[in-house]
Amino acid sequence: MPLLTEDELDRDPEEVIADLAGIAEYASLFAAAFPDDPQATVDNFAAAVAAFQRTFISNRSLYDGDVLAFSDEMVEGMFRFAEMGCDNCHVPPLFESETFADRNVPELEGIIDEGRAEATEDPADRGKFRTPTLRNIKFTEPYFHNGTFRQLDEVVIHELEQGGMPYTDEDARLITLFIEKTLNDESRKPRRPAAVPSGLAMPIDERR
Repeated sequence: MPLLTEDELDRDPEEVIADLAGIAEYASLFAAAFPDDPQATVDNFAAAVAAFQRTFISNRSLYDGDVLAFSDEMVEGMFRFAEMGCDNCHVPPLFESETFADRNVPELEGIIDEGRAEATEDPADRGKFRTPTLRNIKFTEPYFHNGTFRQLDEVVIHELEQGGMPYTDEDARLITLFIEKTLNDESRKPRRPAAVPSGLAMPIDERR
């Protein structure tokens, strides 16, 4: 979806592949990475991006250290996270699971995604998506498969509403605080290169 989404790359994947294939260094890198299919294709591009994403490791967050370093509100948020059933799907320590669920995410015009049903072809799986990790989620907005929500507190409130248990604004605030403050670790994020084979200027991340 980042390729297609208007406020991200907004590109036709085939056009992106054509651009990559036309750059000698990228063509060489694809050939080296995929010897059985030595060319730039949409599938190889997706596999390369997925391999890169698997290098993202988060295990040095505040949560992974000394819980005594938590503030009182962080501790309370952690307990409410469990009490409200959030950990049934977002299971510690990775805060994710192999479950697929329909969270009744509002649809966005122009984005059609039937979720797991696109893989299983089972109508019962329509709208179901795998439970993602909450680690470093502070840095990965917008949220859900279609980017419906842009603020983490909006996601927490939506999820509490889906859970069906009574909750208060204070529940939502403390759970959001727990997620934002204790599950972040960018200590081993990939090094941003000074230059790329395309010759394009490296973008500046204005968020940080």
